[in-house]
Amino acid sequence: MVEELRCKKEPVELLNLPHKEGKPQYAVKERCEKWPVQKCDVRTQNIKKVHPDTECKKIPRKVCVPNNCLTVPGEEICHEESRTQIQHLPEEECDLQPQEHCRMEASLVP
Repeated sequence: MVEELRCKKEPVELLNLPHKEGKPQYAVKERCEKWPVQKCDVRTQNIKKVHPDTECKKIPRKVCVPNNCLTVPGEEICHEESRTQIQHLPEEECDLQPQEHCRMEASLVP
């Protein structure tokens, strides 16, 4: 298990009420503003351990000898060799944020 910190920015709408002393409260104009706020959470994630596959096999070799010599099989010689194979596990991450598009629209009023 591995803990991973993931953060994303979310827009938060704040209501701004301007208030000046000496002015009546009934004529207050509200103003909404969107501010980005970063929210983070810690996720525990299982890590998949890869166990190596081991195998023994003969690797053919080409031996060049002169025509007047005989090839005689000799003693078997074994070598221990380890090879590392890396396996990439892709992880998909998507960060889509909604966006607000405002435009003026004119309509005819009779």
